Amino acid sequence: MTEFERGAKVRRINTLMSACRLIPNREDILALWDARSYDELTDNEIVALQAYMEFAHRAKTTPASDAIRRLRSQVLAHLTKLGMYALPEDWTKVNRFLLQRRICGRLLYMLDAQELQALVRKLRAIGDKKPATTSRPSVQVTPIYIIPGGGPTVVN
Repeated sequence: MTEFERGAKVRRINTLMSACRLIPNREDILALWDARSYDELTDNEIVALQAYMEFAHRAKTTPASDAIRRLRSQVLAHLTKLGMYALPEDWTKVNRFLLQRRICGRLLYMLDAQELQALVRKLRAIGDKKPATTSRPSVQVTPIYIIPGGGPTVVN
């Protein structure tokens, strides 16, 4: 692939990322190919990344069925419980979490029904394992200093 062709593919990838509002998640998407910049990608990886972004754009612009929408709603409910999704305007944290390979490695709107069901199960398991932060009582420690010849003294 020539430098001109490579540059055209990178520009197309950036255009698709912008259309999908994924510019803040560029590093997370590149991490799927173990890269931090386009320069670290091989020509085949650039082609694969462009195909990935074309698929992401198609998935985002195609209307989803009711079953898919219900499953996405369940995923968002679990992400809200985990503290990942608070504001509908801020998808950066959600995308960063979902793009991790151990979670699903893809964006929410790219998942089909089976993948969404598996993600719901995984998020439910993560929620069950997450320790409750309010169950541990807070303890306040008061320092005691011992002054030679004066005995113990409590400092407030």
